[in-house]
Amino acid sequence: MNRFYRQGEVIAVRGDEADVQLSISGFCSGTHKCAQTVFIKGLSSDRNMVRAKNSIGARVGEKVMVEILSPGFYRSLFFVFIFPLIALLIGCALGIQIAVWMDSSQKSDLYAGIGAIVFFGVSLLVSRFINQRVHPQYLIHHRMDESLSCENCSRLIR
Repeated sequence: MNRFYRQGEVIAVRGDEADVQLSISGFCSGTHKCAQTVFIKGLSSDRNMVRAKNSIGARVGEKVMVEILSPGFYRSLFFVFIFPLIALLIGCALGIQIAVWMDSSQKSDLYAGIGAIVFFGVSLLVSRFINQRVHPQYLIHHRMDESLSCENCSRLIR
């Protein structure tokens, strides 16, 4: 099981869970004027709201470090990056083989392209279906000290 860490702010508390607005930039809050701040300027943060188990009793408005437990991380990587590439190559090879079987070797490039597109498209649909079943778990790890700089944030998770 892979573990990742992101900084966030507690928006609401509901029993033993809390809604946390995760920082777009991961560890950097954007207030330290580091190089990463340039890339996140103007990005919407609406999609970074998660519900995390509040094991430390964090309150609304506190900055916290959220631990993300992702049990299917490597499987997801395979189905997002490797599987479509393999499907593309298989579709291309099958398209060429179909052209040979149909005695249309002049059109083998056309059949290879069509086979590659069809297999790639199907692989993307399969990848999407499989990745929707992977649900990470969120856990509030600890409170953040407001005086931390970007360099110190990475030391907290060790």
